[in-house]
Amino acid sequence: MFLRLLQIFIEVIVPVFAVSLTGYVAAAKIKFDARTLSKASYYVFIPAFVFDVFAGNRELTVRTLELFPAVFLIHAVTTALAYGTARLLRRDAALSAAYVIAVAFPNTGNLGLPLLMFHFGEGIKPDAVMIFLIILVCSFVMSVFFASLNAGQKPLRSVLSVFKNPSLIAFGAALLYSFTGYDLPVTVSRTLSLLGQAMIPLMLFTIGIQFRDARHVRPDADVWIMSLLRTVVSPLVAIGLLYLTGIGGQVYSVTVLHYAMPCAMLSAIIAIEYNVLPEKVTMTVIISTLVSLLTLTLFLADVAFNRYRVRIETEWLIHLSRIDGIGFPRRFSDSEVRSLRQIYIGFDDTDYARLREHERITNHDVKAAEYFLRDKLTELNLDQVCQWIHFGCTSEDINNLAYALMLTESRRDVMLPALRRVMNKIGELAERFRHAPMLARTHGQPATPTTMGKEFYNVRCRLERQYVRLKGAELPGKMNGAVGNFNAHCAVFRIPTGARRRSHRQLHHAPQSQSHRLENAEGNLGLSGALASHLSEKLPVSRWQRDLSDSTVLRNLGVIFGYDLLALKSLLTGLDKIDLNRSVISQDLNAHPEVLAEAVQTQLRALNIPDAYEKLKALTRGNRIDLPALHSYIQSLEIPPPIKQSLTALTPETYLGYAADFPPLTNFEE
Repeated sequence: MFLRLLQIFIEVIVPVFAVSLTGYVAAAKIKFDARTLSKASYYVFIPAFVFDVFAGNRELTVRTLELFPAVFLIHAVTTALAYGTARLLRRDAALSAAYVIAVAFPNTGNLGLPLLMFHFGEGIKPDAVMIFLIILVCSFVMSVFFASLNAGQKPLRSVLSVFKNPSLIAFGAALLYSFTGYDLPVTVSRTLSLLGQAMIPLMLFTIGIQFRDARHVRPDADVWIMSLLRTVVSPLVAIGLLYLTGIGGQVYSVTVLHYAMPCAMLSAIIAIEYNVLPEKVTMTVIISTLVSLLTLTLFLADVAFNRYRVRIETEWLIHLSRIDGIGFPRRFSDSEVRSLRQIYIGFDDTDYARLREHERITNHDVKAAEYFLRDKLTELNLDQVCQWIHFGCTSEDINNLAYALMLTESRRDVMLPALRRVMNKIGELAERFRHAPMLARTHGQPATPTTMGKEFYNVRCRLERQYVRLKGAELPGKMNGAVGNFNAHCAVFRIPTGARRRSHRQLHHAPQSQSHRLENAEGNLGLSGALASHLSEKLPVSRWQRDLSDSTVLRNLGVIFGYDLLALKSLLTGLDKIDLNRSVISQDLNAHPEVLAEAVQTQLRALNIPDAYEKLKALTRGNRIDLPALHSYIQSLEIPPPIKQSLTALTPETYLGYAADFPPLTNFEE
């Protein structure tokens, strides 16, 4: 799941930023007028897109109109909160309008739709498109109204301005077209479709130009507040109002995630068109997108977490059926076990929506997983064992094992393979540069020569030790009741010690689901290390054994793995580009013949010549000597001629010891 989340951001967000970056770079060479481009989007391309999506799809239009009141209510409350926050902070009319424009336009189009379909599958598309369109219409209504007010129009004229908006006119035309059944000429239809397809790249390109114009603007407190209103407060408002309106299921999940999206590029286009602090709104688009990297991860990780909860509950039930003498109705057959395990193996967005329906009623996440499993057992005609679901468990019994399994499988399937690839690449470099001499340094000073291969080999060995530690690190779990005493179990009957041990093994070995640059690596490893350090300090400490804040903190485990994986991928990219400038390192090495003084000193010690260190120290300390000077010194020594000959034969490039004699390396495997 963590790998999928990482893939989402790489495949969805990176291309979005790449198009904007193209506009940013192009604006440095070519003088573009951002206002002209935004007008083209506002009056031509966006209306064409709206008409193209709605026109002719009568069923979608009907469902959209049915859900419109509920979504409009969410949008109205969100907008009111944005405007109210600005007024509470005593912001002027222009900045208050900027608050509304930024918060009113979630990026449901070029980010929300791909993200939802990638995460939930193509089956989510009808609901995702429907909610996207409602939000798009609501966004235009709210933003144009407040932008018109800021321009000095009276409220009534501002309302009229809303209905003059080209995109809303296109929406009305599409509704009329859908219900008349009239067929547009193919030429007109294809023209509108092409114009609509050009909307997103043109907007992204324009934002890049606008961001270059606003590059001297720094994100101030207002930008951060608007970003948090957009990515944190808005989805919470959606959750509350959807609960009150009784909307659940797939529509619930889609709506909440749409409202968790960052500010859309359209908000900056509106700000440019109505001249409502476009630099500040553009900066909010950037900052809110960065903030959403964390917030969206937390929202999406909930699906995987509930899948593992269901898995733990299911495996516990299967295990109970295999314990004799506890009164379990009967032992499950092999086919029933396969059917039970398919519940969590095939856990999809529809199942998640059903589980969230139970959570909306029970207001308890683990209890919702239990009720979901009851529904599934009933479908399998296993009603007689429903009362054994969650038997003897507390919520933490389920949660801690779910987290342990998530971490275990992420370690096995994602992190260890990525680390092995890095180790193997370093091993290749060690072999490649096995005989490449270079100058080593200690404390920043020239030291004994070595080989580049040996230095890579050293790093490889250190990584191997950490790999073994990571692979062998135990992730213990508990399944022993609220305070760990098996209180409920003992009150009913005594479970033999062996049975408890087998339970642990069964859960531990349950069948598995089917399933840059170097500075970037350093930066991402720093972030993951900082988060991991906080978790290591935070989690062992509990205030009065009732501190529940660990739940929020634990949701960041996926973020840690994500940063680590990004770092390893960046590291691999950097390692692929490594090569030696042999002439430079040879020149550097041979420029320091003083490194041979160690050999001379050691030889003098072997010959029992007193003060060998001091003699060499007097020669080399603070003095830059060349090879002839060193040879002259050797010849002045009262030592046997063969030894003089062997010492003068030494060069920095041959004074390598066993640097190149490390064992042959093969690829590191599981």
